[in-house]
Amino acid sequence: MKSRISRIEANVSAVAVQLARQKVIQKQLSHRLLRVLSMQLISQRFTHGIDATEESMQSALESINARLNAPQQIKSRIAEISETLRVEDATIRSALSKESNFLDEADALNLKKYLDRCQDGLESLCFNFLGMESDEDEKKAEKRAKSEAQRIASIRAKKELEKQRNAILSRALREVDQKSKRVVFPDSDDEDNPPSSSQGASQKPSTAHVKLFEDSSSEEDDGDTITITNRHEGKK
Repeated sequence: MKSRISRIEANVSAVAVQLARQKVIQKQLSHRLLRVLSMQLISQRFTHGIDATEESMQSALESINARLNAPQQIKSRIAEISETLRVEDATIRSALSKESNFLDEADALNLKKYLDRCQDGLESLCFNFLGMESDEDEKKAEKRAKSEAQRIASIRAKKELEKQRNAILSRALREVDQKSKRVVFPDSDDEDNPPSSSQGASQKPSTAHVKLFEDSSSEEDDGDTITITNRHEGKK
């Protein structure tokens, strides 16, 4: 019996330890979840840009909803009117069936005069608006004509510059020497003193024989002489 009780107590203690461990794990997980949720909330609040158009639209919708669904507003008044019409339907129909003059001649004349004045005002307003539109169209046409004239003038100036450039190039090409393929300038020294063939021939590399000693014998001339040649001369 004692061994069984001790075994049960050991099992109970093991279960209690496991329960405590599970509680610790659950607490850690809950803290981690709260941390993640708080980070997500902070990032969503401080990283999401506020759109001015969306905010103005939301405020307009809220104001419209308040005007429609608020007490003593459009929805409640429509409900009251519909309830009144439903309750007093018979009395309203009987009142409308009776012949009654809503307007007398004086009221009709005043209403006609008022409508005539309104029509005159609207016609004058439309005339002024059309006049403003015609003035704006004329200004736009003048600006368009000025810009077109400036564009045509710039195109003409570009064409004139291109013609002058082409004329200068053609004049320079006419003065090109066909033999040497170079431009001949009138004040050049090369045109006054062209190089001759004799001078060109005189500039050829030459050899010189210098004697170091004067010997009486003619047999040793070749051994006592030093031949100086140009280093650029020879096989290429």
